[in-house]
Amino acid sequence: MQQKLYKLLHEYYGNVNLHFEVEKVLKEARRSIDYNNPFKNLVITILSQNTSDANAARAYLSLERAIGELSPRKIFATRLEKIKRAIKVCGLYNSKARTIKNLAKYIVENYESDLSRLIKMPAEQARSELLKIPGIGEKTADVFLGYVMGHDVAPIDTHIRRVSQRLGLVSPGASYFEIQDALKRTFPSGKLLRGHELLIRLGRDFCKAKSPKCSECPIRSVCKFARERSIS
Repeated sequence: MQQKLYKLLHEYYGNVNLHFEVEKVLKEARRSIDYNNPFKNLVITILSQNTSDANAARAYLSLERAIGELSPRKIFATRLEKIKRAIKVCGLYNSKARTIKNLAKYIVENYESDLSRLIKMPAEQARSELLKIPGIGEKTADVFLGYVMGHDVAPIDTHIRRVSQRLGLVSPGASYFEIQDALKRTFPSGKLLRGHELLIRLGRDFCKAKSPKCSECPIRSVCKFARERSIS
């Protein structure tokens, strides 16, 4: 399935930016987000958990409006309640605000607000360091490794978990790392991060949790779930 799955996804979506909901929010606000900035990347990834990309972007911009340029020291000095109010639009704002505060505190106390030392570490060492921060999980750490440090990695979210199971790549209940290993065997070398983006987009557009659009799906020819529903 390796070459065929990626080929089908790439043929359908091409090389376009698959985070167009975020781009629309930013364009309307005439603002931007520096995803390559290590701290800002972690903040937007935390905000994106269990919400739409658009709402995560809105929460990020609201936080910037509330406290100014985002930095570990600025967040560390900001009252938790102020952060909560600013990011309310993205949902789960109580826990996300605490995680962002914990992140800032950890960086200030352990890295003197400078993450350059972290991004020079080998991937697994950097990952281990990130996972020490309360509230930072496997996906957030892998997003950092992929988008900030440039590693070929596939962060696993709910969309990817669902699509991987329906494709028959993994069994229901597969662990985070079992899904990653399956994707490593499925996508061509060097295409894991793009494959991650393509599967998320597929999960949002077609392979929805409820009422999946199997008859319209561009990869239905290689999908176990579609075959079981007798859709070709």
